[in-house]
Amino acid sequence: MRRAQAIVQQLTPQATASPAKAADDIVIVAAVRTAIGRAKKGNFKDTHPTDMLAAVLKGVIERSGVKPEQVGDIVCGNVLAPGGFATQARMAMFLAGFPETVPITTVNRQCSSGLQAVANVAAAIKSGLYEIGIGAGVESMSLNDMMGAVGDLNDKIFENKLAS
Repeated sequence: MRRAQAIVQQLTPQATASPAKAADDIVIVAAVRTAIGRAKKGNFKDTHPTDMLAAVLKGVIERSGVKPEQVGDIVCGNVLAPGGFATQARMAMFLAGFPETVPITTVNRQCSSGLQAVANVAAAIKSGLYEIGIGAGVESMSLNDMMGAVGDLNDKIFENKLAS
């Protein structure tokens, strides 16, 4: 019952005062994405994810006005690519005009890798590691399919109701 009341309370419009701003607020200044296409059939089926990520990174720089050398870190979520997409992400940032002094890391989460990347950047900014970061995500279901990313499965998985 408490859970239902909490949901209803969240859905009920309430008068809200604008929240107080604080010096340590984390602010998203640009949000950029590519269009979505169908796997193996869509307009992006032959587009390498490095090209998609490079286009998004360029778009972030253009929209935000931030200079590439000011970025303290780029975190890119990807779940399917071999090697965690680390090398490809580094190449994408170079194609987008970032200098080699900007670090990049990738994060693999079975759902919401890109969202996890944004959360990691926000936490790093909040903790004072750097002031400017980019959280991103990229995936190609045409070039990297789910089964290819899974690899060999342990036979015990089929004996577990939750895992199979």
